[in-house]
Amino acid sequence: MISCNRSAPHWHLRFVVLSHAMQDPATPDPALIQACRKKDRIALETVFRAHLPTLERFVAHLVGSRVDSEDLVQDTLVTAIAAFPGFRGDASVGSWLNGIAVNVVRRHLRQPALRRSVPLDLVPAPAEPVDPAAPPDGVADSRRRVERIHAHLSAIGLERRIAFILHVVEGRPIAEIAQIVGASSVAVKSRIFWARRALMARVRRDPALRELAPQEGRS
Repeated sequence: MISCNRSAPHWHLRFVVLSHAMQDPATPDPALIQACRKKDRIALETVFRAHLPTLERFVAHLVGSRVDSEDLVQDTLVTAIAAFPGFRGDASVGSWLNGIAVNVVRRHLRQPALRRSVPLDLVPAPAEPVDPAAPPDGVADSRRRVERIHAHLSAIGLERRIAFILHVVEGRPIAEIAQIVGASSVAVKSRIFWARRALMARVRRDPALRELAPQEGRS
């Protein structure tokens, strides 16, 4: 989940990591995984159902409104079914599914027709929980800011954006991200640094968001 916070001491534009919500489900029983390798339908449905909320959230954060994220999630699951016989268990099922999703999104977003930028005012935000106690004006204002943040994220290079979202939004550790994206930990750290820098530069230039970002030279 992404939220805007005017009082955060280091990041006035704060990315809140919902650590409990983002945690992968418990490790499936080995017998269930073995059944998935054999493409048992009930076993696959059980595993996919447990991981679907996290997977859907990740893909929605990654692609925003450029594409129908539901289609990409379906492509990810279809690919996972075909790949499950080769699943060795070196990573958690959640990390493995995220890795497949990353490759699906890479292929999709590298299509020339999807490289164009999207006008900020036309970009809706992925659905996020709304505080029922928040005043309507505050909710609308926060949602507009989140829409623009998602639009700025979509303008960052794909590999940097993937690393940034996995670490800052999803709360994944560097080592796990390196495994998911197939890069070294040093490369992942570099991508996160440059993505953060690019995002803050864009936010400072956005009249609707610049007050949320610290001025250069301050952190």
